[in-house]
Amino acid sequence: KPFETKCRRYLDKMGAYHLKYWGCQYTVAGVPDVLVCLCGHYIAIEMKGDGGRPSDLQLVHIDRIRAAGGYAFVLYPSAFDRFKVFVQNIIDGKCPDHMTMDVIWK
Repeated sequence: KPFETKCRRYLDKMGAYHLKYWGCQYTVAGVPDVLVCLCGHYIAIEMKGDGGRPSDLQLVHIDRIRAAGGYAFVLYPSAFDRFKVFVQNIIDGKCPDHMTMDVIWK
């Protein structure tokens, strides 16, 4: 939770629209934790703590988002600096090829 809060505050600072997706019995299982719109780009982030591991269903959703042209990945605390560079690159118009990006950011 503290890591997710840190990332969401950073996204606020950078002017992104984002929302926390809360899973419950009425929502679709496996959808990434944070859904973001930044400079017209769709970004889906599954947040994990150091010992966390994405489920197979979470990885399926990430693959589907990427296939549809969005950015989607699993983000660990150790990759926060990489995440900040990614966000800045989106803002600067230096958009990486979403299909060549790593799915797991450690």
